[in-house]
Amino acid sequence: MGKIYLLLRMILGIIFIISSIFKQITINDFIETIKSYEILPPDAAQPVALLICITEMLIGIMIIFNIYGKPAVRISMIMLIFFISFTIYSMATGKEWICNCFGSLFSQKINYLVLLRDIIFLCVSIIVLIKYNPKYSFDKSKYRPLLIILILLLCAIPLSFKLFNLKQEKLKNGDQIDVELIPALEYKNIFEKRSEPYLLLLVFSLNDCSACLDEAYYWNKLTNKFNGKIKPILIAHANNITVLKAFLKHKKINNYLIYDKNKEIIASLKVATPVKILLNNMNRVQDITMMLGSEKIFDNYIDKIHSIVERSQL
Repeated sequence: MGKIYLLLRMILGIIFIISSIFKQITINDFIETIKSYEILPPDAAQPVALLICITEMLIGIMIIFNIYGKPAVRISMIMLIFFISFTIYSMATGKEWICNCFGSLFSQKINYLVLLRDIIFLCVSIIVLIKYNPKYSFDKSKYRPLLIILILLLCAIPLSFKLFNLKQEKLKNGDQIDVELIPALEYKNIFEKRSEPYLLLLVFSLNDCSACLDEAYYWNKLTNKFNGKIKPILIAHANNITVLKAFLKHKKINNYLIYDKNKEIIASLKVATPVKILLNNMNRVQDITMMLGSEKIFDNYIDKIHSIVERSQL
């Protein structure tokens, strides 16, 4: 039984560490996902996202090394119970929220599979707590202070790097797009010579989260509603343009495409993908919104864009 307990403890700890790492890799997407829930104030999304990453990393390492093992497992159970409750609420109310439990690299819409996964993780936590064995604990080891320092460093270093990246200059409302940064002349003409008062840049990479890119199914809604007022432009990165065209054909998207093979345009825009950027006739940013793959969230986005367009005509 000791070996089974040890295996389950390792699995539980590794799950939380992997979850934290993948959230950190795509921290901007995780922050935007929290904002999309509209439960917390927008300014609270970043500190909450970082707190979740730190907590998951801490309890994952503490469970593996069995340093304050019981409290760490209890905290993991509390987190899992919260995630399960949140998942049930999302499904019961039809919110169509995105789950970024393992970062946007493995994001998916909240569904019964997400619920089942979290229940299994909770069962593993319960077993580890019930079968807790102090024999495998570092609580009384002379190396415990060194392990605690190692744990803190493992949490602090990657998150410090992410915090630095978050503070770097990014595109924001009111900024003006510098057309000179657009590589090809034919692309510049789209920005400078157009009949529509607004441009909507749909900026994405095929390497972005697949659940977020499900939003592409609803882009035609926006095209039809704002015909003559907003011109949607796709700025897309993919390793192979044939694959990109197959993606657009599958989603039935016929908007003008700018193929950003080396991500030069995306880099010049200073944005994390996938994202929607609304520009006025002076190429000034009126709105920046991440893609999140939910039809209900997209409908709310259309309402927001409609209010911006109507306000400008007053």
